[in-house]
Amino acid sequence: FYDQCVHKLSEKMPKFVSQILTFWGFVGTIVFYGVNLFKTNAVKAVSKSTCPMLFIHGSGDDFVPF
Repeated sequence: FYDQCVHKLSEKMPKFVSQILTFWGFVGTIVFYGVNLFKTNAVKAVSKSTCPMLFIHGSGDDFVPF
């Protein structure tokens, strides 16, 4: 998740700046909300799901790099 945030911010600003902003944003979620985004795991979350899901991903996706 961290890499996706850096990737999207890097489109608007230098990568180094986007890494700093993302890091402190993640730290802010820990301090203010008690949620640790550094420990998120999408594969683990999906494996716990009980409803069927269809994932379609291709080169036209501009949010997650292909």
